[in-house]
Amino acid sequence: MRKLWYRKPACVWEEALPIGNGRIGGMVFSDPICDRIALNEDTLWSGSVHREERQHKLEELEPIRDAVSRGRYAEATRLTEQTMFGVTSQAYLPLGELRVEVVGTGTRVGNYSRTLTLADGLVRTEYDLDGVHFCREAFVSIPEDILVLHVHCSEKRDFHVSQSVSLQHRKEGSNGIISVCGRCPSHVSSYDRTMDYNGESIFFSCLTFAQSDGIVVGEGGDLWIFRAKELTLLFSVATSFRRFDLAPTADAEKRCGALLNAARRFSYLQLRERHCNAFGERFGRVQLDLGPGKDAPTEERLAHPDGDEELAALLFDYGRYLMIASSLPGTQPANLQGIWNDRLLPSWNCNYTMNINAPMNYWPAEVCGLGDCHLPFLELVRDLSLRGNRFGCRGWMSWHNTDLWRFNCEANGEALWGYWPMGGFWAARHIWEHYDYTRDLAFLREYFPVLQGAVDFLEDWMIPDSEGKLTTCPSTSPENEFWSEGVKCSVCRGSAMDLEIAWDLLDKTARAADALGVGSDRFRSLRDRIVPLRVGEDGRLLEWGESFPAVEKGHRHLSPLYGVFPSDQITPEHPAWDGAQKLLASRLESGSGVQGWSNAWIAMLHARFGEGDAAHARITDMLRRSVYPSLLDRHPPFQIDGNFGICAVICELLLQSHRGKITLLPALPSAWRSGSFRGLRARGGYVVDADWEEGRLIDSRITPLF
Repeated sequence: MRKLWYRKPACVWEEALPIGNGRIGGMVFSDPICDRIALNEDTLWSGSVHREERQHKLEELEPIRDAVSRGRYAEATRLTEQTMFGVTSQAYLPLGELRVEVVGTGTRVGNYSRTLTLADGLVRTEYDLDGVHFCREAFVSIPEDILVLHVHCSEKRDFHVSQSVSLQHRKEGSNGIISVCGRCPSHVSSYDRTMDYNGESIFFSCLTFAQSDGIVVGEGGDLWIFRAKELTLLFSVATSFRRFDLAPTADAEKRCGALLNAARRFSYLQLRERHCNAFGERFGRVQLDLGPGKDAPTEERLAHPDGDEELAALLFDYGRYLMIASSLPGTQPANLQGIWNDRLLPSWNCNYTMNINAPMNYWPAEVCGLGDCHLPFLELVRDLSLRGNRFGCRGWMSWHNTDLWRFNCEANGEALWGYWPMGGFWAARHIWEHYDYTRDLAFLREYFPVLQGAVDFLEDWMIPDSEGKLTTCPSTSPENEFWSEGVKCSVCRGSAMDLEIAWDLLDKTARAADALGVGSDRFRSLRDRIVPLRVGEDGRLLEWGESFPAVEKGHRHLSPLYGVFPSDQITPEHPAWDGAQKLLASRLESGSGVQGWSNAWIAMLHARFGEGDAAHARITDMLRRSVYPSLLDRHPPFQIDGNFGICAVICELLLQSHRGKITLLPALPSAWRSGSFRGLRARGGYVVDADWEEGRLIDSRITPLF
């Protein structure tokens, strides 16, 4: 059973081990004397649904489009930043910490170990303290929807249980229960470092119940447990968030109490078994074997990753583990940090960043048999479609960032990132992906209007060029700039990424229409009118449609290569295939791919180009310098997209299923001489198993899902 394990406790948050059930998240530090679990809940966000968003008209774009047509790109950029502006999204917030202290002991600790077993989502800590053996287990129950911490010691000891809260709150402790009620700020911005409570916001309620063979006493908002060998803590939390509206505060308290009361019917062993079975069912859908690993603590293995191929398999399984722990049916989708955040002013507000990060979170979902974990993101896409657009066009669109409230506005700031109306169209391709892997016609029928609405907007938004081909303007290539007349510019006409996303949306909508037996001619006709991608005189794919010099030649975003992956538009038969390879090579020569998520995207492009050893080098590089000891992706700070991206890369090296063709071991790294996988999914609705030895496929099974 694969696990992360250590010989010492976590010193900082990034070294703690994550547990979760999609809604409740915990980071377990495993200190032998005073253990801490940092707490999160997936609807604990600042703000409320009531927010002003500026309305635009298409006519406002005319001066920008005119400046672009005259080659005045600096003016177009300036006008875009003056005209297309909004407000920032809200922030995902930490709840606080649950603490359990062993009272009245010394500090002699021996035989210490802490482990996270990935197959059951269980953190286990064992050690001797002053000659007494302690064993602690922590998990967030999927069936009961609560966090559980169990302590067993070989001799009776006293404990102090407390909860710290990061937000406005009141707290009391009595009858074996710590009760907390509080509220979130009405506004948070990590960009200008502000926070206030002056408006409407989310309320929350927490209950911590202590069950023990000792004596439990409540005092001063804390609990004291005397002469106990067994202690079980049950933690429940609920908020007043109710699908983009706010319920009365009492509703949160009532739901919190109901969760706790339901869980109290079970013994600790029953709670543990029920959780492990539920978690293990999802985790056990896929197995990967890349050979034996080193029997050493995880952080020691990370110090010497070369030749430890099982470490890549551990990283793969960890990505699947994080997916289950942060995104289950009925929860919010995984944000920039999944569901784990310890900062009141988190980087980028810990929101949903739509120009790579949020979509990358779900790259491994379908291929790893976790299509049910994909559903929260698909529901976000559908929610965004209900917000429409603010240009008087038909249909819907969304921007660079969104949040719990399905914020749909361009951001204040520079055009190179703040202005980008293509976010919803990238996300919408995930609708087709879920169908293509599952062949669930009922799902596709339900979500087809979302695809149609995106096409409606795009048809109104795009403009014809001099040859009648359709393009976008204003357009940017997230988040890169180009030089024009000695000035940094970002606004152009028809960036490669815009054209690829538009083509992809229309192509997938046409294929969806065919699957449903409805007319697809309109979608194909629009697709075939998209301006073709262009290759420059140096053979590289043109990022902005013109031969502009890039401000950052090694920019971390691989935006113009969207058509290679995640799209299947640029294939070996496409005129831009060689140009895409040359553009990637140019980016790499100039130092691209330092960040975890960027490194993962580069590795994925190598996989699609059939360059297995180059992708393998990126995986090793991530292990060497882009993860914390906990294996969480180190951007820095922590971002979970790199974990999910690398997990998907490993799948792509072993199995590809694009455009109706299944290919086994398409980019097998030479270091993975022998191995096997079970349960990976292929597009078209298939489950695939394979074995290989000495780099050659020796056995495979491709089984229809139904």
